[in-house]
Amino acid sequence: MKNVLKFISLAFVCAVFSACVSDDNPEMIIGFYVGDQNTNIPTGVSRQIDYLPLSKTSVVVDKKPFMLNGELIDVNVAKIPISQRDFLYGFQFQCNAQGARKLAQVMGSNMNKLIVVKSGDTILGVRPIDTVVGDGRLFVVSEVENKDPGNPDMGVETMQELSVQMNKSIKRAQEILSEK
Repeated sequence: MKNVLKFISLAFVCAVFSACVSDDNPEMIIGFYVGDQNTNIPTGVSRQIDYLPLSKTSVVVDKKPFMLNGELIDVNVAKIPISQRDFLYGFQFQCNAQGARKLAQVMGSNMNKLIVVKSGDTILGVRPIDTVVGDGRLFVVSEVENKDPGNPDMGVETMQELSVQMNKSIKRAQEILSEK
């Protein structure tokens, strides 16, 4: 009986998110996946090898996300200092209570692996799992390609454009889930 209920719930969620995607109003589906830098492990049917767009590194990524748009509150472009002059740019995701619990559970059981954030087949960011995030705020380093490599500000602009799209899809997911 539990499996039937899980299947029905999964089918409902898929139908809800499928309804969000149309040719007239394409919505971003943001997925959070567990990944591993060890590409020597067999992928089987539940994992696949993906390539990070900027670093050109291959990673093994679960095919099933552990978290989606509906478990997020918002996303912002953020930068963290790595030296006095250098910064890492990325996305700061804020999870709702359910997402924060999932994030903490996944991070706690997958130390030394990766969190890979994707929209469709496009990798948006990566975060090594080196600690458990308990407050639901997750910073991931951007893997978004700069449209103009000669202009570093263009990469930030691209990230800001993506952030606006992601926030629209998060808001839409929240609206759909509140209608249930």
